[in-house]
Amino acid sequence: MKITDVSIDKSLTVLALMVIVTFLGAAAYLGLPRESSPDVKVPYVMVYAPYYGTSPADMEKLVTRKLEKQLKGVQDVKEMNSSSSEGVSTVFLEFDPDVEMSDALQRVRDAVELAKPELPDDTKEDLIVQELSFSDWPIVQVILSGDYPPTLLKQTAEDVQEELEQIAGVLGVDLSGGIEREVRVDVDPERLRFYGLGLPDVLDAIS
Repeated sequence: MKITDVSIDKSLTVLALMVIVTFLGAAAYLGLPRESSPDVKVPYVMVYAPYYGTSPADMEKLVTRKLEKQLKGVQDVKEMNSSSSEGVSTVFLEFDPDVEMSDALQRVRDAVELAKPELPDDTKEDLIVQELSFSDWPIVQVILSGDYPPTLLKQTAEDVQEELEQIAGVLGVDLSGGIEREVRVDVDPERLRFYGLGLPDVLDAIS
């Protein structure tokens, strides 16, 4: 007798077994522990250096390049990426997967200490060196940069943010950095007096 013959003769039994196996598989899957931000270890260290009120170009010159000069000599670094935005410089260092991250973190801290004498005083006080963990940081971080006007980069980032927020399963999308668009209004005092208006009237009209 063939196995197929048994299956045909015992179709109800086979169907019942399939249902049971499917049910058990679904139950096992649903019982698996899940986290929105699992504590996954990744070989990354981040250097966060704020200098509030400083333009991206000045952040690049005064902070980012000074950090990169020392960090590029850190051992076992696979890749280094940096970004300079309004008031914030961020450097990400990716290490080889087999590197002991506690040692890598200390090497980065030592390099940052060497860079501190060249950094602005405000940056030294608030500077952060931290190993990245998915339990503390978003799963994906997107950095937009390029030889484009800052206002265009800001608008593009906002467009990308809206698109990402529409993806099913995304808990949230935060946007940081960039330059807010400003409008300059030049007031003619003579014309204000002619119309019997003052600066408060102009401010009310703008707001």
